[in-house]
Amino acid sequence: MKAILILPALCLCALLSAPVTAQMIIRVDGDNGEAVPPNANGEDWGALAYKYLRDAIARAESVLGGEDPPPAVHIWVKGNTQSPYLPNQSELGHLTGSAALEASFVLSDGISIFGGFAGTEGPLDGNLRDHTANVTILCGDLNQDDDDPQTGFLEDGLLPETPDFWTEPSAQDNVFAVVRSFDGSVERQLDGFVIRRGGNIENQNAGGAGCRVQGSRTVLTRCTLSQNRVLLHGGAVYAAGGALLGGGLPTEIRLWNCEVFDNYAEKKAGGLLNTSQGGFSQQPSRAEVLNTLFHRNRALAEVGAILNTTEQTVSCGLCDEDDPCDGSEPATIVIVNSTIVDNHVIGTGRTGGVRSRRGVLDITNSVLWGNSDGDASTSKAHEQLESDEGFGRLRHSCIETDQAGIPQYSDCDTGNIDDDPEFVDPDATDPRDRDYRLQSTSPCRDTGDTVEILLERWRDVYDLDQNGFVEAPTPDLDMTARRKNCHVDMGAYEYDPGSACPYDLDDDGQVGFNDLLQVLASWGSCPGGGAPCPYDFDESGDVGFTDVLEILSNWGSCAGAGNCAFDDSAITVSDCMQRVGWNIEALMACIEAAMIQQGQ
Repeated sequence: MKAILILPALCLCALLSAPVTAQMIIRVDGDNGEAVPPNANGEDWGALAYKYLRDAIARAESVLGGEDPPPAVHIWVKGNTQSPYLPNQSELGHLTGSAALEASFVLSDGISIFGGFAGTEGPLDGNLRDHTANVTILCGDLNQDDDDPQTGFLEDGLLPETPDFWTEPSAQDNVFAVVRSFDGSVERQLDGFVIRRGGNIENQNAGGAGCRVQGSRTVLTRCTLSQNRVLLHGGAVYAAGGALLGGGLPTEIRLWNCEVFDNYAEKKAGGLLNTSQGGFSQQPSRAEVLNTLFHRNRALAEVGAILNTTEQTVSCGLCDEDDPCDGSEPATIVIVNSTIVDNHVIGTGRTGGVRSRRGVLDITNSVLWGNSDGDASTSKAHEQLESDEGFGRLRHSCIETDQAGIPQYSDCDTGNIDDDPEFVDPDATDPRDRDYRLQSTSPCRDTGDTVEILLERWRDVYDLDQNGFVEAPTPDLDMTARRKNCHVDMGAYEYDPGSACPYDLDDDGQVGFNDLLQVLASWGSCPGGGAPCPYDFDESGDVGFTDVLEILSNWGSCAGAGNCAFDDSAITVSDCMQRVGWNIEALMACIEAAMIQQGQ
């Protein structure tokens, strides 16, 4: 066996000698004193950390513009600070007047910004951040008076039911858009932030008070967008392709594992507007919504939560998943394992939930329930979803109806239900306390399309559960495994029945190669400081070969789970070389495990 391992090791060493792109980390700590030292560069916490996020972004942009090849730049932002991060603040002087209202946190190519840090993490501890414990807020309320008990326009911390807040004095100091992402072809990511309270009556010609995206590849992960408001369309998020005449680029936006809550548009789409001109004067725009919850978003007209629209007529209707519009380029939105509930359009005869007009709409494994408009005669199904003059497909989803049968949106529809999803607590008095997880008796359990979430495009490429393993499907909104007991649920949350199979790490009903990969991805010493080390089964203080043997000795289907038929049944040396990565010890352990399993 030792001889067998020599050749892979030699090959690995050759690969490791190749040049790799460096990674640079810039740190931000909003609790730093007003007088930041002149040598502050963000290269460590404490005195070297930037106080203002705007300055850290400027430093990152200067680095990307001055090195070849450019490094991957990560900005780490400390959460739970004494005050939110405001887009007009800078060590060079805070912007004031109209310049302050036009200020935003601007995302650029190649820069990833992560919230949720405690401010003590070392350079290898990025996966120890906790965005729920260390809440990190990007706020458009420059005077911090929106929720003032005496002068604020918010009511108990929420947008009022009647949208009469535009002229309130406390609404005059909010920025037009908290985050902007324009013009670029390299993916930029924002992870682990609360983006709130953008929008101003002075900004009458643009949408996206939370985040405005045009001509770029933008990823929002584990973000909450709330209390953003616009006079036009797309209260929380506005996405549009770049202008062709200006050399603009197509837009791709991903909302993965986000919550879009309590946003408002004076015209259309309180939550998300995705739009394209259909290839005539504007590049196409594509939106992906995965494991995301939309609730209590409102608009005055047309649609409460999500609008996907193409301004020019296109020809759509094919069941070809890759090209349903036969070469034309409409706005496209793909919604997978999301919950769209209790959104409202104030006008009559419209759609509270989702509308696609002259575009491509593809919804799978999702729940549309309790969305409404102001007209009591509108059918429940129409209040949840409308697709016209384009291509709409609804598969393996739960939609509220009040008629016989579920509407057919395309010839490709399959697996849909209209039974009450049985949420845990959808009627709590305070909307922030409503719980849209599934009860144990929910008809949405185990009825989604498992094959869909096993597709490569839905893998956890951003490592949202922070376990170092990116081969499995992206976790649910609670950051737990998406696939449990072989099958997948409908909606943003996967019901957790509890595991009686402790070595089934991806909760797919069996111990297999994906579980082994998770152990190998954590190979080495456990992190200090009391941080969890879930794959150190023997509690030795490190993840090593003894832990690999625990996986091998429990290989196969879990008791009572059946056979999922989706996982690998055997490990091969080729698998190890392709999928483990370049940790020599972990790779050797994987190859040795393959030999043991195959009896060699």
